Amino acid sequence: MDKQQNNSGTDTSIFLVAIVAVIGLVGYKFIKEISMDTIIIYAINITLCAIGVALFILLVIFSFRDFLKHKSSIFSNVHVRIFTIIIGIICVIIPSYNINYLHINAFSSLRSIMLILLSIIIVLITYYTILDYYEQKRLYLTYVEQYLHKSYHESYEVADAISDLRSFMENNPVVEKLYHDKIIEVSSYMELVKKDVLIEYQKREKRVVAYVKIETAREHMKRESIEKLLQYFKERKASEAIPEWALNINRETITEAVKAYEDYEDEEYAKKLLWERVVRFMLEYKGLPNNYQELKTQEQQMYMKAYLLMKEHKLETESEERPQILSEDRDLVKKYFYQADELTAEQRHRFIHNYGYRIKPFIFAQNGKRGNNVIIKNDPRKESDYHFCTKYLLANVHKKNSYVEYPIEQQRTDIMINVNGNLFAFEIETGDNKPLQIERKLDWLDRHFDYWYIVCSRNNKKRYKKYVDKRNNDVLTITEAYKKILEINHLKGVGT
Repeated sequence: MDKQQNNSGTDTSIFLVAIVAVIGLVGYKFIKEISMDTIIIYAINITLCAIGVALFILLVIFSFRDFLKHKSSIFSNVHVRIFTIIIGIICVIIPSYNINYLHINAFSSLRSIMLILLSIIIVLITYYTILDYYEQKRLYLTYVEQYLHKSYHESYEVADAISDLRSFMENNPVVEKLYHDKIIEVSSYMELVKKDVLIEYQKREKRVVAYVKIETAREHMKRESIEKLLQYFKERKASEAIPEWALNINRETITEAVKAYEDYEDEEYAKKLLWERVVRFMLEYKGLPNNYQELKTQEQQMYMKAYLLMKEHKLETESEERPQILSEDRDLVKKYFYQADELTAEQRHRFIHNYGYRIKPFIFAQNGKRGNNVIIKNDPRKESDYHFCTKYLLANVHKKNSYVEYPIEQQRTDIMINVNGNLFAFEIETGDNKPLQIERKLDWLDRHFDYWYIVCSRNNKKRYKKYVDKRNNDVLTITEAYKKILEINHLKGVGT
């Protein structure tokens, strides 16, 4: 654009210099032969005539350029054109009234001036016509170059470029006529590019399809391995050991199979608890519950099964099929939480298969690492396994003076430790409680305990930080809570 502006300024300068030169030559001729008054009159007349002719020249040139380039300028306005013509006519006619008062061949001089100015107009029109031609050529070549040197990755990009090129030619018919062969050449080149890009696209699609097939096959093999391992765990009712044929299976797949078995155990345990509750209800009330229609499909099926067994007098037998607790285990089953190494292999088998306990992979409180298998009896619908295991795991650190679910004024704290009359409370939070519930619980802790601590995962610490001041309360992870209880355990006069 700067270049075009510079060219426009140069053209105007040339035009003005030409006019000044003509006026200067004519003026020089008259200065030698004519008096000063005549020179002044001629100067005024020539100036007016030059102004009128200049206006006509500008009007013709800009109108011509506007027509060729389909652009607008100041002379595109009809009122400006009319006003310019009127001024030009006045400037040309006024000198004719003064010609009769001169004593030289004014008509001859004026005709010479008009011929010279007409020649200048013809030259300028020719110049601008040639300039416009080369400008159109430059624009065309610039426009075409961007398509010839552009990188195309998709076939639709080439199609869009071809469409733009054709649209440009339709809007510039002069260029299309002048460069018809070149346009055909470029269009053919673009079609070849489109073909090459399409071929490359098809190759990429084939690679993608092949990749998807491979990934699908891998995923299918992975699912088969998980299902096979899951069946193996179900048969042995444990996920701690894997068979020899699974040694070539990657660790990620084995971990997913173990997780699937844990989910299966949780589901089966929940079903077992639900069935026991259904049987107790049916034996007590001898009928279906009044909210039967609102129950989930699984519960409805269990109630209907129990109802049919009751009608066939088989429900009592169903409830009596549960194994009896051995006398040596009666004291042990009063506890709902054990470390795996606290029970023998036979006891673990009886607790898991006969007494409703489950083996739950958890973490070690000392370092937060996984691998701590605990034996628990917990109803997941009432309390999450995470909350249950954390509560008993920390309480076991300070067995002598710790109390689980310690009640005061119809509320309970998860763990309470009494050291020399000082009450320490540990509240396990999983991030599920609403802010109002938390505030009420912490207000209760403030009123009844000397020190209290919120125990949560590392990700939840930020959520509970705003509730503590770290003077007689704090937010701790399981490992930090373990260390805090050890500190309490070593206070004077306290032992385990």
